[in-house]
Amino acid sequence: MRSPWLDIPLGDYEGHMLLPSVGQAEMLSDQLGRIVIELDPDSVAVLGCAGGNGFHRIPPDRRIVGVDINPHYIAAAAERYAAICPRLELHTADIGSEAPSIEPVSLVFAGLLFEYVPSQSALRFVKSICRDGGTLAAVLQLPLEGAGVVSRSPFKSLESLESVIHLVSPEELEAAAARAGFQLRSRDQVCLPSGKSFAIRTFRST
Repeated sequence: MRSPWLDIPLGDYEGHMLLPSVGQAEMLSDQLGRIVIELDPDSVAVLGCAGGNGFHRIPPDRRIVGVDINPHYIAAAAERYAAICPRLELHTADIGSEAPSIEPVSLVFAGLLFEYVPSQSALRFVKSICRDGGTLAAVLQLPLEGAGVVSRSPFKSLESLESVIHLVSPEELEAAAARAGFQLRSRDQVCLPSGKSFAIRTFRST
């Protein structure tokens, strides 16, 4: 089945995520920046990188790997960051069904990825690109009673995601990560003004 992500213009996605009523672009960027400051990795992979949200929070001398299913998103990320980040690597791939060859990194950031890629497939890919002793950081959307899983906005193209999004509980991810060879490092949670909450989990690759 064709992924709806292939038909959502980057402007729609970024516009939606930047809406004050959504606020998820800043949240994801902040979480990536916080974890980069905490761990000081020499290399970072951002899965579902879109147009490079959060890349500016990574020191430009580090190796930065971006992966996304939409080639137009990857092209935009290249246009925005290739001249700034000399060690930037970008890959167009559906990690649910294919695994591009990527030299392992110290930190893998998966912000709102597991909602769209089955955990087993995603974790298999993460394991292949995360160094032993490296870190997986995941951001998961938590359910909110009375609110749609996909926030309402003027950007109607995002409504197509309602047919494929699947919320994964932190407990589900922790169990799947343990089976895939990841040890839980930390638990955190952030709540946005919209009322939506997100769980942040970090894991060590063993």
